[in-house]
Amino acid sequence: MNPENVLLQLSQIHVRSADKDAFILEIPDLSLKRGETIGIFGDSGSGKTTLLKVLSGGIFFDASYAVHGMCNFYPKEAEPIELHELTTVYYRQQKQIAIAYVPQEPMASFSLVHSIGQQLDDIFSVLPSESALKLVGLDPAIKKRYPGELSLGQMQRVVIAAALCMGAELILMDEPTASLDIIQKQNLLEILNQLNKIQGVSFVIVSHQSDFINAFCSVTYKMSDGFLLKALDFPSKPGYINYQEDGVGETQKSEEKPIIKIQNLSFRYPGQNSNVLDHFSFEFEKGIAYGITGVSGCGKSTLGRLICGMENPDSGTIEYNGKTSSGHTVREWTQRKRSIQYLWQNALMAMNPAYTARKILQFAFNDARSWKKDLTKEYMFQLMGHCEVEDSILDLYPVQLSGGQRQRINLVKALLGKPDIIIADEPFSAIDESHKTSLYQLFNQVPEMQEVTLVLISHDPADLMACCENVLIMDAGSVIESGNLKKIIKNPSHPVTRQLLSASYVV
Repeated sequence: MNPENVLLQLSQIHVRSADKDAFILEIPDLSLKRGETIGIFGDSGSGKTTLLKVLSGGIFFDASYAVHGMCNFYPKEAEPIELHELTTVYYRQQKQIAIAYVPQEPMASFSLVHSIGQQLDDIFSVLPSESALKLVGLDPAIKKRYPGELSLGQMQRVVIAAALCMGAELILMDEPTASLDIIQKQNLLEILNQLNKIQGVSFVIVSHQSDFINAFCSVTYKMSDGFLLKALDFPSKPGYINYQEDGVGETQKSEEKPIIKIQNLSFRYPGQNSNVLDHFSFEFEKGIAYGITGVSGCGKSTLGRLICGMENPDSGTIEYNGKTSSGHTVREWTQRKRSIQYLWQNALMAMNPAYTARKILQFAFNDARSWKKDLTKEYMFQLMGHCEVEDSILDLYPVQLSGGQRQRINLVKALLGKPDIIIADEPFSAIDESHKTSLYQLFNQVPEMQEVTLVLISHDPADLMACCENVLIMDAGSVIESGNLKKIIKNPSHPVTRQLLSASYVV
């Protein structure tokens, strides 16, 4: 018999790791009412994502967990489903459960060799893919493109569209705003409110961004060390503007040649009608921190990949230390790749899933020492301390780590070889607000400590305010505004800049 107005009910849930029998999660009782929105806030590793796996029912046939307890789902027009009884993937597929899980790393949900349209049409059962894409603010023409041609922010919205296509009654969202810019975050809030109020879709959202949870969710909890507590007060976002209010001044232009000089750079992905980057020009000086911001899809990440040599421009030149890539010898090209480190937004892509965190760092250390003979393990341990990589996670595999823990390990890897340039693509998107301050301090120290040119890519100007003196604001593949960040915040000249700042915490 269905409890009145209850959609999902947990009872006496206990989760431990199957191999070490270590405690992960304990939820004595939790009920989700039909049409309710629940928000869960907590630090990385506190058990938020594991709870979502319980709510989806997927954890009950996952051999890496030992799970006890009951989880019952009560769909609107179907018989109740005991999710804890579905111990195989086959039985779960037979039930066609109307629960959608939107992961923090959306690329993991899609095949890279099939178009977006093919994959959305395959799961269509309630809402056509064109309508779903429009609801999440994407042009249906994007169906022709492949996952690798989209930004991570765009892919996050595609996954949400997939949940709408299947007609989910309950949508579970793991860090849904981590890959979205400020404007898209506001749009997503409006979309979710519409789905909740008009169509009655229920939501459970876990995030370290308390502002989104407070704005959307009717019931809020705090997750701490595997226990769920009713949240009364959420931590506020740090006052980034005060962090460098008196310290941001004019950057003196160096008389030396720029370490990176970009001239008339243009690039488009195959099958696209317009350029991702269009006649882009800029110079990056040595030892200075630069911030790049703009709406999702404006070309920020593509620019970083071109600088690293992961993509080749269609036209224009990129000079590194006065030489283009065509002017490098094989040895110089190898050294360039080592001297320009790229910190991926999707931290899981940069980690070998078969290795523990300890082994990953050991391989990175051995590789860096092959060209940095003076590198010591004491320096690596110092970096681990700065990045808050704890000993307790070193024997875990990447899939067992939270998004924030994976990102911090990759940051240590990037810094190990003391490179000339670090390009960090959304380095703060998976980091808890309570831990951001220490990373801000680390990024502030890096240019001076190692004479590194630091390029921080972020959709949130507030993050750049904490770390950068200079900013490039991009739109449609071009720089629309650049210069001293404090001055731009006080007097933005471009409409897109004003739109970004009006939605950000820095104004």
